Amino acid sequence: MAPRRAATCRSASAADVLGLSPYELAYVMAAVFCAGVVRGFSGFALSALIMASCVLILPPVVLIPVCTLLELAASAMLMRGGLGEADRGMVLRLHGAAALGIPAGLALTTSVDPNVSALIALCLVSGLATLQLARVQLPARGCATTLGVGLMAGLATGLASIGGMVIVLYVLALNMPARMARASMIFSVFLGGSLSLFWQFAFGMTNWLALQRALVLLLPCLAGIWVGRALFVPAYERHYRRFCLSLLLALAAIGIVQRIAAR
Repeated sequence: MAPRRAATCRSASAADVLGLSPYELAYVMAAVFCAGVVRGFSGFALSALIMASCVLILPPVVLIPVCTLLELAASAMLMRGGLGEADRGMVLRLHGAAALGIPAGLALTTSVDPNVSALIALCLVSGLATLQLARVQLPARGCATTLGVGLMAGLATGLASIGGMVIVLYVLALNMPARMARASMIFSVFLGGSLSLFWQFAFGMTNWLALQRALVLLLPCLAGIWVGRALFVPAYERHYRRFCLSLLLALAAIGIVQRIAAR
């Protein structure tokens, strides 16, 4: 009986930290595990999937710093041994421009309805992903294009926290080998998460409670990433680009429905 009572106390204490019932805690942990599997395979989408599946239980303002901390832990795990395959120059240029766009986007939130700007960005992502799935070649080369995409991603991050989808779409449009694209997106998510964490500290969103919540969810997140990374084998690499584009379409559709419902 004593071990069972101890386990119950631990569960209750974890639920108390997250402000959830035991059933809600089990759901959130399962959702984080599934999001980790997708992140381990694709190199992105952890935050988007957690937000899409848990936003009815925890508000976005609470989920955002938790997702950022989990993203950084995931990137640290996935970058081990794989950073050399990333196009680091391209990623650094993207986020150099994004660093300028994020504060500009945050400033615009005071004068532009975030739901409207998010709908526009999500419709753009959805349309471009559809064109890529239809094998329509999009112009994506050149330093100026890279900097422009980075600036647009920073603005989208400041306005609606969806700048990562813009960068993923751009990386996929370059038609890199699957391993290089995945490594570049992992590195990109790490840099983007670091920038976001800085601004979240500046705006008081990341606090001790957010750190506790992230620690509770870290184990299922890393377990899911381990499973997803194991699925990224040469036999599945030919399906990688189509999987990522389909995932972008699904995430954009979920985001559009959520924002229309919120209006």
